[in-house]
Amino acid sequence: MTKKLLFILGLAVFTTQTQAADWYPSSNITQKNSIEFEPLQCPTIGKDYSQMIGQLQSLQDSIKKDANCGQLAKNLENIGLLAGDRRNTFLDAVEKLRNDENLSDSDMKKKVIDYAEDITVAAGSLGVMLAEGDQCFGDKDPVTALTALSSFVNEASTLLSGIGGPWGSALAITGKVSAGFLTGISKFIESRPGYKFYDKKDWQGYVETLCAFHEQQEAINALIHPEQAIDQLNHLNQELQKHLELLENKLPKSTLLIQKFKDHDNEGLRQISSEINTSTDSNIGITMVQLLAAQRWLEVRMTTIIKEADDPLAPSKYLVQKYRDEIEEFMVDRQGPAFINFQEKETQKALRDLDSFVLQEGHMIYRQIRSFELKEEPTIPQRPHNPYLNSLYPSNQEILEKILNVDESEFFNKSEWGTQLASSIIYFKRELRQKWDAVNITNGTKKSFCMFFERAGYLNIQLRNSCYSSRGRKQDLQIKDWQQMGLLKFTPVYLSRSNHRFKGNTWSETLGHWVNSL
Repeated sequence: MTKKLLFILGLAVFTTQTQAADWYPSSNITQKNSIEFEPLQCPTIGKDYSQMIGQLQSLQDSIKKDANCGQLAKNLENIGLLAGDRRNTFLDAVEKLRNDENLSDSDMKKKVIDYAEDITVAAGSLGVMLAEGDQCFGDKDPVTALTALSSFVNEASTLLSGIGGPWGSALAITGKVSAGFLTGISKFIESRPGYKFYDKKDWQGYVETLCAFHEQQEAINALIHPEQAIDQLNHLNQELQKHLELLENKLPKSTLLIQKFKDHDNEGLRQISSEINTSTDSNIGITMVQLLAAQRWLEVRMTTIIKEADDPLAPSKYLVQKYRDEIEEFMVDRQGPAFINFQEKETQKALRDLDSFVLQEGHMIYRQIRSFELKEEPTIPQRPHNPYLNSLYPSNQEILEKILNVDESEFFNKSEWGTQLASSIIYFKRELRQKWDAVNITNGTKKSFCMFFERAGYLNIQLRNSCYSSRGRKQDLQIKDWQQMGLLKFTPVYLSRSNHRFKGNTWSETLGHWVNSL
């Protein structure tokens, strides 16, 4: 059990110490109106709060009633308290920031930063106690419940990363936190032979750990190559300054707008940017505010990196580099292809289930509809023993065309048999959609991670072979065939959304793309 606990301990030390900007424009300045870019996002898993709380309570119930375990129970109770009203306040504040609403410095610190730090410190200290306190548990294995600890930490860190870019509040994860995260994950993978993806908890554990690791890449690279990171940010800052100076010389009120930004004058900034937009019949006023906000974000990032580089207590670059490479070798090189292959097998199974369902259930209903339409004597159709050998057996396309285009209400109350047939049609359509969902979602998960591996620069030869295998190409053709048979309209919309908005792997790279597009 101790080895498994290291996984939770590794995630628990992944804290989100952050730094707030002095000020950020209000919702009156619609910053996101003309921003089309955002960094590549790992397809991480959303957290269900009730499940998180249930896991926490399960863990608490499994602790022995022993004096030596009292502190462990108390620390766990503190996690529960933090997960109550303070979590709701944190989520409300994050939602305001996502909607470009302004938060005061005190609210930013109290509602966002302090919560993130407190929940991760509490989870981190509890993780240490759990790793050393096997005697506090009975026969009941608490590993499942332990995922609640990482769930709260990952929720906070994921939400913070989403609002911490150039056009969000200037939040920066420190290098020490990244190094601590790497250390914990490295300890976990040293003793792990690999993930059992057929186990839902293992599957979820892999995805969450992979995505958390990816989110740290910019901070890790800044730790190992601080000079390179500063050079990149300085170059971006120079490009931003060129655009600002160009607009300042071109637009009469731009100097006043810049001053309003420096003075933290929200109302004045809104008024001046609106006047510039009106006079130029464009969004150039908003673009100037975006440039100024991006410049402020760069300043915060550079300050953080310089401080880490000059700190004599900063973690050893050697250890950070070693841990990073070992984790990537395990999570990407070794487990990545296995994860993709598992998803491919799941897709194949879903396709077989769909085909069998249409051939068996669909054929029976098809024959019943034909008999009803021809006013034949009602019979109880038998399942064909081997429909593939029957030349008179209708094709999948014929079956679907007949059932999907029929109105089951036509059969209600026409006879007892007709009412039963209508119910069978309703069942078939519902079950068909569910099986089609299974095909699309399993295949969509594979494709989303293949896209992630490719755009994140992780696509080695093994991953490339897994993502673009001959079996995968055959599955794509099968799915296309089913779509042409009438199932395309049942495909979830989110699976067909374009990912063109993702530019760059980090906020720095994305900011560079945006500057070049101006």
